[in-house]
Amino acid sequence: MVLINNSKIELKHAEYLLPFKFIEMWKSKYHTDHKIFVSLIPFVRNLIEYTKGRNDPDYIKLTSLLHYKDNTESIRTSEVLKIYNAIFNKSYKMQDDKAIDIILTQAEECLPLDESVNLETKLILAIAIRLLTEKYMIKEINDTSFVNCITGSQTLILTKKLKEVKQNDANLDVIDGVNLMTPENIHFNSFMYEPLIDISSANLKELYKDVKLLT
Repeated sequence: MVLINNSKIELKHAEYLLPFKFIEMWKSKYHTDHKIFVSLIPFVRNLIEYTKGRNDPDYIKLTSLLHYKDNTESIRTSEVLKIYNAIFNKSYKMQDDKAIDIILTQAEECLPLDESVNLETKLILAIAIRLLTEKYMIKEINDTSFVNCITGSQTLILTKKLKEVKQNDANLDVIDGVNLMTPENIHFNSFMYEPLIDISSANLKELYKDVKLLT
């Protein structure tokens, strides 16, 4: 893959495009590497969706770490680790913290990193961006009944509703950028990760900084 910035052009090995290569690496390190721990959320969620369905409690719990829900702030890393261990047949342990704190901390740690094809960086930023954006929109819409009735495509539905109730919201351009740059559904096969790989991490970092100003 080609990386371009203001001073140089680099060729990097495109390891993340090899079938499931990144998962082989991730599943042995998710208990020690917080970046991998966060990056696995959409992968494991969709794996559960395809094997157990959307009504499975573990699917619902992981969804609350990709979309802002009323229980998002209360989910612990121990709960997520239990799901991962069951999926990968492991018995790993790690320090227990609020999962959203880990997500946002890792997003902050991505900011000073150089541009790369690193999939973890882009997944973490995309996840954090959506959570913060949805939190802002839910607060501005201020309609709990409406929000609780959303069953899918939450970011897009919240955006549409916000445009209805606050047509002159000065942050709509930023929110439109979120819908454009962060995929609504991230599937677990490497082909579907390609759009995210193709997005510059520099653009995601700038969008994350803009989204932080919404809260």
